[in-house]
Amino acid sequence: MGKIRAKELNIDEGVSFNNNKLTSLADASVDSDAVNLKVLKENILVNNSTASTITFTKDAVFGEDTPLSGDLVIDNGNAVFGTVVLVHHLDSVIPDLGSEATIILGSYKENVLNYIYMQRLNNEILTTISQKQN
Repeated sequence: MGKIRAKELNIDEGVSFNNNKLTSLADASVDSDAVNLKVLKENILVNNSTASTITFTKDAVFGEDTPLSGDLVIDNGNAVFGTVVLVHHLDSVIPDLGSEATIILGSYKENVLNYIYMQRLNNEILTTISQKQN
């Protein structure tokens, strides 16, 4: 994991440094949400390509800038048990999610942005599909 600077953690009082080394956290408060968000962002792969090949090697977000369309191709090479993937998907037809996908909640809606959450387990991919509520 990379270094986290005090300013990134919203620490601004009660912190003492000597030669760039932390010497005191007296009366300092750390924004734990900022710490958690920083760690999460470092550990999530963001794949903004328009390729529809979904990998399960690391928690990931696909198609955030430009939603994917068409069928999804699942790449099980080096898949990691428990990996979670979020796919932003927009199409006029329901995509093929592959034979291992089991939809446990929700349904695909054509011509609106769909959020497809997939979690890789041993022999299946648990899948939830949702859309923003207006």
